[in-house]
Amino acid sequence: MEIGNLANLEQLAMAYNEKFQPSALPKEFGALKKLKYLWMTEANLIGEIPESFNNLSNLELLDLSVNKLEGTIPGGIVEIANNKFYGPIPAEISSWMNISVLNANNNMLSGKIPVELTSLWNITVLLLDENQFSGELPSQIISWKSLNKLNLSRNKLSGLIPKALGSLTSLSYLDLSENQFSGQIPPKLGHLNLIILHLSSNQLSGMVPIEFQHEAYEDSFLNNPKLCVNVPTLNLPRCDAKPVNSDKLSTKYLVMILIFALADLDEYNILSSLTENNLIVCGGSGKVYRVANNRSGELLAVKMICNNRRLDQKLQKQFETEVEILSTMRHANIVKLLCCISNETSSLLVYEYMEKQSLDRWLHGKKQRTSSMTSSVHNFVLDWPTRLQIAIGAAKGLCHMHEYCSVPIIHRDVKSSNILLDAEFNAKIADFGLAETLVKQGEPNTMSRIAGSYGYIAPEYAYTTKVNKKIDVYSFGVVLLELVTGREPNNGDEHMCLAE
Repeated sequence: MEIGNLANLEQLAMAYNEKFQPSALPKEFGALKKLKYLWMTEANLIGEIPESFNNLSNLELLDLSVNKLEGTIPGGIVEIANNKFYGPIPAEISSWMNISVLNANNNMLSGKIPVELTSLWNITVLLLDENQFSGELPSQIISWKSLNKLNLSRNKLSGLIPKALGSLTSLSYLDLSENQFSGQIPPKLGHLNLIILHLSSNQLSGMVPIEFQHEAYEDSFLNNPKLCVNVPTLNLPRCDAKPVNSDKLSTKYLVMILIFALADLDEYNILSSLTENNLIVCGGSGKVYRVANNRSGELLAVKMICNNRRLDQKLQKQFETEVEILSTMRHANIVKLLCCISNETSSLLVYEYMEKQSLDRWLHGKKQRTSSMTSSVHNFVLDWPTRLQIAIGAAKGLCHMHEYCSVPIIHRDVKSSNILLDAEFNAKIADFGLAETLVKQGEPNTMSRIAGSYGYIAPEYAYTTKVNKKIDVYSFGVVLLELVTGREPNNGDEHMCLAE
C-alpha cells in the first residue's frame, strides 16, 4: 500500500535511523489530510520539501531537524533546525494555526521576521537563532500570549526591543543576544518570570531594570558598554546620579520616574487629583490619596509628605530612605513604588493601589474614609485560611529584605498598619521611611534613637538601640499574635504589650 492512501493516518515516526538510504521526502505525504505528528529527525533526508506539505492543515508537530534538506521553506514547516534552508520565512505560515513549536535554528534564513508569524496564537516555542534575519521585530508579537521560549540570538536584528515582550506573561526563556538591538531595555520585561535571559552583545543603553540587578543575571548583559546599574552586581558601571539643585525647582515639581514606572503615567493628573474627596488616610507623616491614572485607568496610591513651610529634615530623610530602598528592591510581597515627585514644601510617593488597604483595619475595625470600605470591614471577618495567607505573604517579604537583598534591609516599623492587602488579600510590606541597611551582613548597627511603634518594639532594641534582623522578627511576631487573637498590640496603653 502506498503511504498516500493512508487517509486516516494521524502519527508517523521515522526518526534516528541511520540505515535509511539518502532520500527525498515523498510528495505523497501531502495526501495525509489527517496527519498531526510527523517525526523524521536524523532520517538522512535530502533535497527540498515538497509543496504538497502545504496541504497538511491539521499538522501540529513536524520535526525534520538534523537532515540535509535545502531550498526555501514551504508554509507550515515546524521543526527544521540544522539544515541548509535559505531565504525568508513564507507569508503562508500564517495559515498554520495549530503550530505550537517552530524550530528553524542553524539555517541560512534571511529577511525580516514576517508579521504573519505573529498570527500563530498557539505558539509556545519559537527558535530562530543562528540565521541571518535582519530589521526590526514586529510590534504585533503581543499576540503570542502562550509563548514560553523565544530565541532570536545570533542574527542581525536591529531597532528597539519591543515593549510588547513585557506583556507575554507566559515567557520564561528569552535570548536576543548577539544582534544589533539598541535603546533601553523595556522596564516591563522585569515584570516577567524569566528563568533565562540573554541580552549580551547588542548596543543597548540606559539602566538595567531593577529586577535584573541581581547576581542571577550577571551574564545576561555582557558587551553592552552603554548599560548601567544602581548596585554593583552585574559588572556594569553605575548610572550617573547627579544631585538636583532644588533652588532651581522652587515652583516646579521634580518628577523622578523610576525604571519600573508606569509607561503611561500622567503626572499632571496625579497632582490635580490630590483633593479631599480622594483622601484615604491622614497620618503623622502625611496623607494618602487614591488617584485614577487617566491614561491607563489604573488606580494609584499617592502619599504626600508635607510641611506648612519647608519639608523638615526628619520627613525629608524618610522620603529619601523610602525612595532609595524601594527603587532597588522588587518582590511580590513588598509594595511597589512607581515614582516620586518632590518640591520644596512637599514630596509625593506614588505606589500601586492596594484595594483592601491595611491589615489593622480588618483586624481592629479602624475607621475608613470611604463608606464602602467601612462597611466591608465591619461586615467581614477574616477566615483562618486568609489569615494564614496574609502571614505567609508578609513573612516572604521580610525574608527577602533580610536574606536576599545585596545589603540586608531592616524595616524597624513592622506592624499591622504597614502590611497592605490587595484585592485577593495578598500581603505586601509598606512604609520604609524608618528602614535601615546593615553595613555588614550579620553585624548590628547602633542608632542614636529608637524607631518603631509602641507594642511592636523588641525589648532589647529599646535598651541597646542596636538594629538587626531580630527586631523585625519580634515585631512580626506581634503581628502574628494580632492575627491569631484579634487583639490590638497595646489596647491603646503604651505600657501594655500583647506579646507579654
